[in-house]
Amino acid sequence: MTSQLWVCSALLFAAGIALAQKGLLFFLILPLLLLLGIKELFPRCLLIIVFLLGGLYSYLLIPEIPSLKSVNQFTVEGKVCSPVQVEDNKTTFLLRSDTGEKQLKKIRVICYFPVQLSPGDTVRLRASLKPIPVAGNPGAFNYREYMAFQGVYYNCTVKKSTQLELLAPGRGPSAYLARIRSNSEKAIEEALSSEEAAVLQAMLFGKRQELSEEQYDDFQKLGIVHLFAVSGLHAGFLLLLLAWLGRLLGWSPALQFWVGTFSLLAYGTMVGWPVSMMRAALMGVLGLLAYYTGRENQLITALAIAGFTVLLVRPAALFTAGFQLSFAATWGLVYLYPRIRERFPDPGRWLDLILLPLCAELAVLPIILYHFYLISPVSIISNILVSYLACFAVIMGFIALFVSQFLPGLAAFFLYPAGFSIELILSLVEGLKKIPGAYYYPGDPGLLPIVYFLALVCFLLWLNKRLPRQALWAAGALSLVFVLGLLLPFQWENRGKIELTVIDVGQGDAILIKSPQGRLILIDGGGSSFYDVADSTLIPYLRYRGISKIDYLINTHPDIDHLQGLERVAGEIHCGSLLVPASLAEDDVYQTIRQAAPHMSVLPVKKGDRLRFADGMTLEIIYAGGPETAFKSWNDHSLLIRLEFKHFSALLTGDLEMDALRSVKKTDYHPCTLVKVPHHGSRGSLLPELYQETRPLYAAISAGYNNQFGHPHPEVLDFLEEMDINIVRTDQDGAISFISDGNHLQVFRTLSSGR
Repeated sequence: MTSQLWVCSALLFAAGIALAQKGLLFFLILPLLLLLGIKELFPRCLLIIVFLLGGLYSYLLIPEIPSLKSVNQFTVEGKVCSPVQVEDNKTTFLLRSDTGEKQLKKIRVICYFPVQLSPGDTVRLRASLKPIPVAGNPGAFNYREYMAFQGVYYNCTVKKSTQLELLAPGRGPSAYLARIRSNSEKAIEEALSSEEAAVLQAMLFGKRQELSEEQYDDFQKLGIVHLFAVSGLHAGFLLLLLAWLGRLLGWSPALQFWVGTFSLLAYGTMVGWPVSMMRAALMGVLGLLAYYTGRENQLITALAIAGFTVLLVRPAALFTAGFQLSFAATWGLVYLYPRIRERFPDPGRWLDLILLPLCAELAVLPIILYHFYLISPVSIISNILVSYLACFAVIMGFIALFVSQFLPGLAAFFLYPAGFSIELILSLVEGLKKIPGAYYYPGDPGLLPIVYFLALVCFLLWLNKRLPRQALWAAGALSLVFVLGLLLPFQWENRGKIELTVIDVGQGDAILIKSPQGRLILIDGGGSSFYDVADSTLIPYLRYRGISKIDYLINTHPDIDHLQGLERVAGEIHCGSLLVPASLAEDDVYQTIRQAAPHMSVLPVKKGDRLRFADGMTLEIIYAGGPETAFKSWNDHSLLIRLEFKHFSALLTGDLEMDALRSVKKTDYHPCTLVKVPHHGSRGSLLPELYQETRPLYAAISAGYNNQFGHPHPEVLDFLEEMDINIVRTDQDGAISFISDGNHLQVFRTLSSGR
């Protein structure tokens, strides 16, 4: 009864938090089901109280995200309170400030230069503050909410090293552990290649910034990205090493318990206490306590206690993918696996080899689908092949971590085998990702995770021998609905209607067009010199939509904020053809995208060229630069495109500036439904005749939130308002979708209430 009470308490406490924060009545189903299984009055009343306390607790501890304004001149002192991440010429960390304002207690600091700092260091900053922006595309990771749950509301941008001053180095246990980690990282970087060192540091410390985006993406596609989450794998091997050392040195059970507990606390502090490590440490301590006191180690009870404790410390963690994946995977191993194993009396090891990763995958599948829109059929194979190699690398890494503090030269003796193991892992990853159907992005799952959850409940009823025949049939039927839902293609959405979406890619352009019969065209892809726009905005949006093939890529001109994202898309998604201005088709600037997709045809286009689709949609090139603009900026070569479908039409202007726009004949400016405002709404591209001739209903501006160029310019906005044109802006509205059957128009803004 005690175990059942702990499990029910943890689940009901979590349900109370979810109901209070999200307001979904679905979270009432779980409490009702659990309470029906409790017969005694006292436990039932106790669980009702726990459920209500969960809601009240989250209401008190999880604040609403306030509306904040930027601060241009800001000076603050505080202590570094997180591991410091250095990537190329960029350093990021969290600062616990001395200011009394609640929203400024913790600040995310971004330095555009490398700086050597450690947790506990006291620094002074003189920089600007900007609120962390809300995600502008549907399906995008809500980084603003994620950071707000940690009490962080502002980004502090430090551009010059003179704006940061170290006042005092850190002292105490945190600073000492940071030095241990730093010594270990230095030993790893000296002994291994840069690629091997990046993977091993990600495995040991969760340090992912040294991994390339493509490499991290490959591990995620194959269902083995959990190797970079410091969790039970690391805690388990750390305790095994200490147990072996304790037996070797003849430690008493009490000493082994305290050494193990202290080591878990030290390691958790060293890696910054991610949720997965909190769970692993709590379960590890409970396991040690049970082992050394001779009690039975009830894993499901330990998991429930760990979950309850984590939610007491961080109630907002419930809504993070890390919490959900960590506890779901562990539940699959400690609860689901034993019950499925009971159905197969043969004790063969080969069955365990398959069932263990299978049970973990069954548990996390709906969570991965919900957060990442990903299905990875090859994950079971990849986990079987890779996990043991990763375990060996982690064990060698732990030994090297200890040795490097006293004999740095000897650490390489253990790191070389770890590096060899990582090379094998990388080779396997490279081979596995090429298997047809290894991974699949079905898009926004909608209610499919709930369907899967119900199928899993029915399956558990069958496992527990309750309603055996009916439950199994129900599980099968629900699973069939789930699979059919995954296979439903994106092109079936809004069938018979044209869809044009101005994607929010910050200070850049990216426009996705879907024809009435489902043909896809992507015009430009955004880009930036400061961060990877494609990986942070464009690719996640395409995955959210379940897009696995694009018929045409069109690059209006090769500025970085238009071309860079297309390079990433061409290497990630099958693309039929790339259309570029004929005047620039042979320029070296297109070499990267040609190499990214060598089988994609590159087609130069000129004025008058058309794409005609069977459903009646046409794309016509109105302007494409030419010899007379050869010595001007690439903006002057930008394609001017007219899109038409029945009574819906759009004029897409790229970054054309005044002279180029004037060179277009007025007869080519037809009345249209939508104009994409040229060059992000800059003053230099404001040509009144453009709008007077086209008379659009809507003007769409693609610009970055709080961008440094001041786009869109106030004069442009004033003119559009005087013309009585509806203005939509990605910097305020996020992604904007125009959907039309050729007669009627629907407009959807992702951020209906603005930023």
